[in-house]
Amino acid sequence: MTNEGARGPGRPTLFERILNALHLPYPVACLLLAILAGGPGFILIEYAYSRDWDMTLRLVLSQPNGATWEGGIVSALFSLVNFLVFTGIAQLRNRLVAANEYLIGLSPDGEVTYDRAFRLMPSWWPAVIAFGLESVSAISASVSGLVDAQGLPHFALLEVLRFLMTFGIITFVWIYATGLRGLHEIGKQPVRLKSYHEDLLLGTRPIGQISLRFAFSFFVILVLVLIGNTFLPDSSTFAIVVVFSIIAVTMFFLPLNSIHRRMAEVKGRETKSVRARFTRLMEGAEPSDPSQSTEPFDRLDRRLRELAGLQVLDMEIRETASIRTWPFDTRILGQLTVIILSVLAALIVRLVIVALPVLR
Repeated sequence: MTNEGARGPGRPTLFERILNALHLPYPVACLLLAILAGGPGFILIEYAYSRDWDMTLRLVLSQPNGATWEGGIVSALFSLVNFLVFTGIAQLRNRLVAANEYLIGLSPDGEVTYDRAFRLMPSWWPAVIAFGLESVSAISASVSGLVDAQGLPHFALLEVLRFLMTFGIITFVWIYATGLRGLHEIGKQPVRLKSYHEDLLLGTRPIGQISLRFAFSFFVILVLVLIGNTFLPDSSTFAIVVVFSIIAVTMFFLPLNSIHRRMAEVKGRETKSVRARFTRLMEGAEPSDPSQSTEPFDRLDRRLRELAGLQVLDMEIRETASIRTWPFDTRILGQLTVIILSVLAALIVRLVIVALPVLR
């Protein structure tokens, strides 16, 4: 499932193939690129060009006073964010690969539905978007006169690093969006759910787990960016995080909403069926009449069968009432709550920090 001929999640993204070309373990390649495309790499390149530590730190860390401990923390945090983003690309994709058999078994047309749902995942669009963004940045710098012939190699090297960092970030967002979109596409189909006698989640637990893992990876990165933003406040970064948080939450519930409708339909159908059987059984029950000529033992046997049927139906009514309509169990709901509260807490802390100078 990881060769070039594979489709959907089974095919590595272009970003992964570029790092794999280094012939290093993928996490090691991610770490090296995270350092180079983060503060440490830009600092080394700027210093090699200017030979001036003061100017280098002001440029890279955007700090007019040069090196500060806040700048060092932010530099380390964003290198960590880069590493989590780069490794997260493979982790999220491999989570879908691991659920391949389950998702194919859930799909009405098997592998055809699976391939169609995740067809956009190995697309080259992240590379095209990243190249377009960095091209605009490079052209703007050239037109404004910030680049001369002598500094062209230095500028080109910086642009390559910026492109790789942007490419990695866009690929991560792309995997997140297309992965959850694929789950949504599968959930819209007449999926093969399990019987509620076998599983009150109707066999949808893996979808909830995959969605939660996607959300957890995405929101951990957003929280780290917000923490960095508290040390070096930047309104544009905060606004980007807020926008991405809204998009991430919306995308998170997208696949769950489609599977939720299917589960709700099953619960409604099964509940209606059980209640109809209960009604028929009650209507068919004969009133007790000692004057009837039926043998006492026959009446007793019939009553016992009716009581047994009522007990079975009572158990089924309780079971159908317990059928879940969302693919979450208690543990997953707890994890989801922690994720949402963490993001909200980070956003509130950031807003308080911004509001403090105004309130003084």
